[in-house]
Amino acid sequence: GLEGASVAITNPMAADQGFLRRSQMAGLLGALAWNLDRRQGSVRLFEVGVVFSAPDGERGVTERAGTGGARQAVLPDERELVSAIFAADGDDARTAVSALGALVEELGLSGVRVRAPELGDTLAGLHPTRSARLAASGGAVGGTVGEVDPAVVADFGAGEQRVGWLEVDLGLLLDRSVVDRHSQLSRPVSRYPSSDVDLALVVDDDIPAEVVADVLAGAGGGLLESVTL
Repeated sequence: GLEGASVAITNPMAADQGFLRRSQMAGLLGALAWNLDRRQGSVRLFEVGVVFSAPDGERGVTERAGTGGARQAVLPDERELVSAIFAADGDDARTAVSALGALVEELGLSGVRVRAPELGDTLAGLHPTRSARLAASGGAVGGTVGEVDPAVVADFGAGEQRVGWLEVDLGLLLDRSVVDRHSQLSRPVSRYPSSDVDLALVVDDDIPAEVVADVLAGAGGGLLESVTL
């Protein structure tokens, strides 16, 4: 489902690998299928690596060695990603969102949001209604989260199970000018035990879950420890 041009390789190692990869999904689904063939179906896999896209305009122009060093070539755009699939028993989009939350918490990030795709915005390879984009504080798109489209899972020989998906652009996520960080200043530990409050809310279908979490967090203020939906 990827749109646009891929970067062709002049001398590919294999006939069916003639382009630079634009996503890590194919490799991870192939690894899942490999495990399924060996009766190891309940797996979770991740990869940190680079993906490539066709150069846009004049970006990527670099000077090359040659006669007088005057040759130039337009290089592909590169992005470093961490991508993961979740195919253990009971895994789905919620598993992927939980993994995102754990990643954000461990790195001390703030302002990373899950944004439902707008009308006409299709996420390549992902389920049409169980997937979303990741957005940073300033609106920069930093990846996707949700489930892999069942047809894509089947195309790669990985059966009919639900497969959770998470893709994060590390270049954006680790850029402090793009993604805010929680304060590193220490605070005194409360001398009082925490209190749990369980709420049941009914909202319209078009209200995103994170809006509910934001309202609860705003109401809790500085006394709030955490919100879990």
